[in-house]
Amino acid sequence: MSFLNRFHGSRDIRFILKKGSHAKSELVSVRKYKSNKARIAVIVSKKVHKHAVVRNKIRRRIVSIVNAVRNDQNSTDDMIFIVKSSEVAKMDFDELEKQIFYLINQ
Repeated sequence: MSFLNRFHGSRDIRFILKKGSHAKSELVSVRKYKSNKARIAVIVSKKVHKHAVVRNKIRRRIVSIVNAVRNDQNSTDDMIFIVKSSEVAKMDFDELEKQIFYLINQ
């Protein structure tokens, strides 16, 4: 993820968590806010999985899916993905892609 597509500081993240529109599924929820910057954040807490390797794998998978979807749709929304379950790490990539695509388009 490039430097321009990341959030810098917690103030912006807190603002979007408070004011952004949201969509939820059993495993992942997303908060979106209209913006010109097209930034992404993925929050995976230690409650999801205790090993950092698995949490980072989840982050990388979600970021790669979102970047592919954004290139197709030309979306400029700021998005924060909050992972709720460790099942995301075990999911098939295509299933996760469908779920993320559904959440983005809600």
